[in-house]
Amino acid sequence: MKLTKTPASLLLAGTIMLPGVAVAQTTLSFVSWQKGEKGYGDWWDLLIKEFEATHPDVKIDFTTVPRDGYSDAMITQFAAGAPPDIVHLTSFEYQTFAENGWLEDTGPWIEKSGMDLTGWAGQSACTGTARPSAS
Repeated sequence: MKLTKTPASLLLAGTIMLPGVAVAQTTLSFVSWQKGEKGYGDWWDLLIKEFEATHPDVKIDFTTVPRDGYSDAMITQFAAGAPPDIVHLTSFEYQTFAENGWLEDTGPWIEKSGMDLTGWAGQSACTGTARPSAS
């Protein structure tokens, strides 16, 4: 399972479990500058543990890239065709990745899941309805 074009793979990655069928372990790479941070890093760790507990055939390899240079590192990996399976982006970085066609349209996944993102603070920046000003 290679989910190279989705920013919300933790929420969207799913597996099929069939009784009596052995399922191979899948490892998804996830890179963030928040790994190891108090608060946010702890939250990611808990979310990953919960996901792995409900998807025993999937492991999340959570690694860190320092915030200073993070965006450049991700752009380099995406341009080289070797991005992480799960990418953590801020809303102000989103457009660069979307405009290059590197992200999957998660609209159908969100609709299917029934998630309500109404009022999410970064929504307009990530849907193209608002652009950061060039200052």
